[in-house]
Parts: sequence; C-alpha cells; structure tokens
Amino acid sequence: MPVPASSLSDGATAKLFALDGDAAVESLRVIPLPSGKGIALAFRRNNAIFVGVATGDAVLNAEGDLSRIASLGQAGSPTLAASGDSIVVAWADR
Repeated sequence: MPVPASSLSDGATAKLFALDGDAAVESLRVIPLPSGKGIALAFRRNNAIFVGVATGDAVLNAEGDLSRIASLGQAGSPTLAASGDSIVVAWADR
C-alpha cells in the first residue's frame, strides 16, 4: 500500500513510503521543514504512530524508512512541530 504521495509539478504523484497490508492511514499530519526543502509527516495506523521525513525541492524523496512507535494503549491523533534540525511528534495514549 503506497502512502503519502509527493505531488509532482505535472499533477502526477509518486510513492514516498511503502506500508505492508491494507490498514488505513489515519490522522495524517504534514508540516514543512524549517529549511523549506521538505516535509515531516506523522500518522496513526494499526494503533501505532508512524513518523517520516522527505526532502527535496521540486520532487520529494524519503529520508530513510518510516519510524514506528507502538502504542501502550489506544494511540490518539499525532501532532508535529519543527525547530532547527529537530522534529517533535506528540499524541495522547490511553
């Protein structure tokens, strides 16, 4: 299952990250990187939070794999913030 796609200048899309299975991507959040040359994203899937970064100007390229953070209970919707070279993700976990 391809997830978040990079929008290309011609209106086409390209896969940034691959996910196994058919579970839905929920609560997708995306913010620009402070450098202005990429994005950070987070989403909930299968009761876990996934975080990733993609960089580039006209076309985005994934910077490594998505990081998966397992929930200790029920994962809430993530939120993102960026400062300098740091990305922070936060969510409620019940």
